[in-house]
Amino acid sequence: MKRRIALAALAGTLLISNMNVFAETDQKDTMFSDGVNQLASEIYGEMDAEGNVFFSPYSISVALSMLNLEADGETKAQIEDVLGIEDMDEWNRQAAEYIKKSGRDGAVVETANGMWISKDLQLCEDAEKNVLDPMKELFEGEITQADLEKDKEKVLKDINSWVSGHTDGMIDPFLEELPNGTASILINAVYFDGKWSLPFDEERTEKSTFYGTEKESEIDMMAQEGSFFYLENEDYQAIQLPYGDGGIVMNLLLPKDTDKPIEEWYRDLGKDQTEIWKELNEAESADMEVVKIPKFSLECSIPDLDGIMKELGMTDAYSTDADFSRLADGLQVDSMLHKAKLEVSEQYTKASAVTGIISKMSAIIEEEEKPEFVADHPFMFTIQDKENDMILFMGHVNQL
Repeated sequence: MKRRIALAALAGTLLISNMNVFAETDQKDTMFSDGVNQLASEIYGEMDAEGNVFFSPYSISVALSMLNLEADGETKAQIEDVLGIEDMDEWNRQAAEYIKKSGRDGAVVETANGMWISKDLQLCEDAEKNVLDPMKELFEGEITQADLEKDKEKVLKDINSWVSGHTDGMIDPFLEELPNGTASILINAVYFDGKWSLPFDEERTEKSTFYGTEKESEIDMMAQEGSFFYLENEDYQAIQLPYGDGGIVMNLLLPKDTDKPIEEWYRDLGKDQTEIWKELNEAESADMEVVKIPKFSLECSIPDLDGIMKELGMTDAYSTDADFSRLADGLQVDSMLHKAKLEVSEQYTKASAVTGIISKMSAIIEEEEKPEFVADHPFMFTIQDKENDMILFMGHVNQL
């Protein structure tokens, strides 16, 4: 029996994933992918889901993994708890292994990491061994030392140029400004370019109506037939569209209830997306009568990523309690930024995301200085009935 799925209400969710993420292997062997998936669910759950949402939990995870190299003590424990790290060496090994991959046949995934450090930052004695060397060896990071105050405009231009180059121009600019007192900037950029295993025929793309949350709009709707992994129940339809050799896919989840906003529907569903994607990976292929999805693009940011990180438990990193002493004393996170862009067309999907972590020197809280009062020169004085607020005597002394 052929099935029909028209994603004319793509208020549903989509996921671009590596099929290996859900492979049945030893749990320790999937620590990194499990952590990325868990962080995806947690960030999604904390976001203000009004409007469109698009972000890369992978990019955020890699950026936090680099920050974790700098951390120690409770700061490190909180970052690792957010990421789901049980064994940092194993986590870094798995992350490094994925970073070194460049996708699969017909689907390119490129990861780039960079770090800009203030020339004025006093690095700890073992910073090279504990932070900078692993940054280069594990995360293939490019490290630049610069004057982040005097050359602020040049550094800003260089960072945005670096980001643009590693996202094929999809994200440009990334940073609007550098805060005063910036000590370091960590940046991860990820770029995806996937060709559909079964491309859509451009001649079949036609104008159609998209029934959005706020209004109806006219869009370009793509269409095709084929055999795809497919799930359907009383709550939703789910389909998996492969890229290249099928190792990387787009999963789409389409609610049957079109009256509720997607975030409300998902909350009421009471089921994590990753569970659905696992079920979809194990589903049988179905011969589809038609598959229709919009030709569309998205450009999104996470407005309050700092607030989300704090809500997830990463609080010390933002405070004077921060401990990034493996790199330098007195550092704390100033802000985290994330931008992502997506283009879906008949032949391919392109996506990019960038995560930036800006650190500054903590405000030094000095011990309050106790005042001294030394009457060794002319002075005025009164003798006052304080209870009745009345001056009894008043005078001044010029000479003793």
